[in-house]
Amino acid sequence: MRPRLGYAKLNVDASFDVDSLAGSVGAVLPDHTGKFLAAANERIEICLVSFTPEAIAVRFGINLARTIGCNKTEIKSDSLEVVSALNEGYSSSVASAIFDDCYFMSLDFNHVIYEHYNRENNMVADELARIASFSPPSIWLESPPVEVIPLIVNDTTLVTIE
Repeated sequence: MRPRLGYAKLNVDASFDVDSLAGSVGAVLPDHTGKFLAAANERIEICLVSFTPEAIAVRFGINLARTIGCNKTEIKSDSLEVVSALNEGYSSSVASAIFDDCYFMSLDFNHVIYEHYNRENNMVADELARIASFSPPSIWLESPPVEVIPLIVNDTTLVTIE
């Protein structure tokens, strides 16, 4: 689903390996027409619970959106717990400092909307996070990584059909 007119859609996701206590995050940013703007991913060396990488993914994505100059952004995560904490503006979880970072970083935008997104609609960010678990951190501007092009095409096709 495309974002509101004039907004960029920031999809974020994380992966977590309970055995190694490591994680990874991915973020992808198309504009309101579906045009690819940027994507990035990175590993997280240690996290104690799966909730933390999901929160870090949002902070990571906000930083990406700020870096490329987005000023109105819809942030989509498949973690309902993270989206709820961000919308409520409060969390007593282990990730509360990360949520504070997200709040202060979001002040650089004209408008930010946090929304829950079903996992099936977040496949590009999910794949970027998966790739980061065995690759060095990366950022792509203007052209997406080849590994996610079929997922982006699928996402764009679904948007067009709707």
